[in-house]
Amino acid sequence: MRFGLWIDILGLIGVIIPYIDQSVISNLFKLLFLGKLYNAYEIDRYLLMIIRNRYNRSHIYAISRVVYLTILWTHYLGVMFFSIDYTIYESNYYGPNTPNYCWIYNDLLDFNISQEPWWIQYLYSFYFSVGNITTIAYGDITAKNPIDAAFLIFSMIMTILLFTYFFK
Repeated sequence: MRFGLWIDILGLIGVIIPYIDQSVISNLFKLLFLGKLYNAYEIDRYLLMIIRNRYNRSHIYAISRVVYLTILWTHYLGVMFFSIDYTIYESNYYGPNTPNYCWIYNDLLDFNISQEPWWIQYLYSFYFSVGNITTIAYGDITAKNPIDAAFLIFSMIMTILLFTYFFK
């Protein structure tokens, strides 16, 4: 019970700090909320044990579990991928050529996703992350700088581990 309390406190701190400090870097504290995944894991284990012992339809829960965790994972990947490129774009990291190194600016269409409403930004980010983890992306949104490429390698490895967890 004490461990769960500390996870809750860290998760709460991770959510409060970005509201106090409005900088982009403070959003990294939201990663502390991922500690709550341990609590979700414990609940999931308990539910699996109950369903397997009492009901014949445990496959319905297993399928809904895979769908839920996949959507949650793609959400986190999309938000992190957008945050990385938005930070690079706003800080002008690569100098005057920065828009050419960011996927949020499409130079062919002269379309800047960072100036669109939040739901369009989220839609493009989610679209990219779904294409990334299903490996059927069309190549319209790609990693254009080394930081994006490193993050994509990390996300691909973590996605493989996530799907391996489902089939253990």
